[in-house]
Amino acid sequence: MRYRRAYLSNVCVLPVARRTGLGRRLMNRAMRVAKGWGVERLYVHVVADNVGARKFYEDLGFVVEAEESATFAAGLNRPRRLLLTQPVRDVPESEC
Repeated sequence: MRYRRAYLSNVCVLPVARRTGLGRRLMNRAMRVAKGWGVERLYVHVVADNVGARKFYEDLGFVVEAEESATFAAGLNRPRRLLLTQPVRDVPESEC
């Protein structure tokens, strides 16, 4: 079965490993796997006020598709999140 969309959940890098390129390589690997599965779009959630994570995803080409309302987030007792998306693209093995 070929999936057209994929959701990446809990993409995390330890603080000591941040800004080393590891996160980018993880995301590139996910992109490469998704491409092989025939996926057309990737989705991730990010906490709206997590500036570092938002910049990371935006630098990779993700854009905001939807924003959770503050009321909705408060009702679930969690921070407000954004749903980000981007089309799946070819990534060379050397970038994974």
